[in-house]
Amino acid sequence: MLISLIKKISLYIIIPLLIVLTGVALLIIATQKFPDNIEFTVADNFGLYINLINANPLMAIKLALIDNPLILIERLDEQRINQVWGFYIMPVNAFTLLFISIFIVHIRKFNLNSCKWVIIWSSILTIMFSMYYLRLQTCCTTKPTWILEIWLFSQTSAPLADTTFWKDIYIKLIGQFIYIQFSIASVATVILYIASYSQILCKNNKNPDD
Repeated sequence: MLISLIKKISLYIIIPLLIVLTGVALLIIATQKFPDNIEFTVADNFGLYINLINANPLMAIKLALIDNPLILIERLDEQRINQVWGFYIMPVNAFTLLFISIFIVHIRKFNLNSCKWVIIWSSILTIMFSMYYLRLQTCCTTKPTWILEIWLFSQTSAPLADTTFWKDIYIKLIGQFIYIQFSIASVATVILYIASYSQILCKNNKNPDD
C-alpha cells in the first residue's frame, strides 16, 4: 500500500515536470540559450498577497491565480536586467498539469495499446500547447503571450513572409486568441477522453482490468 502510494505521488510530480521540461527544451533549441533564472512568483510575493488579501481579497486572488505566473523560467541578458526569453507557468497550466498527471495515473490500470497512448500523449501536448505562455526579447512580446500569437505576430515582419497576408490574419484574430486556445484545449480534451475510454479511435486487444 505504501509503495503504491509513493509510486502515485512520484508520477504526480514526474509527469508535470517532464511536460514542462519538454516545453523549456524546445525553447532552448529555438533560441540556443539555456535558462539561468527561476522565480517562484507566489512565494516571492507572499507578503504582498497577504497584505492585499486584507485590503482587497478579490484583487489578491486575481493577481495570484489569474494574472501572474506561479513559476517563471527565464534567460536574462549579460547585465541580468532584461529578459532574453521567459517560460511562464500560469495557474491554469499548473492545474491542468495536475489534472493530466492524475488522469494518466488513473488510466495506467487500463490495458491500452500503443495506438491509444500515441493519441493520448498527442492530445496532452496539444492541451499544453494551448496554454504555453512565453516572452521573447528578439520577437515582439513585452508581456507573457500565447505561443501561437507570438508566431503569427512574428510572421508580420518576417523577411521571407507575405507580411500583408499575415498582418490581415493577425488583425482579424486580435481579441480572439483566448477563444482559439479554449477551442483547441476542448477538442484535445474530448479526443483524450475518447482515446482513453472508448474503442472509436483505436481498439484494444484486451478489455481493461477492473
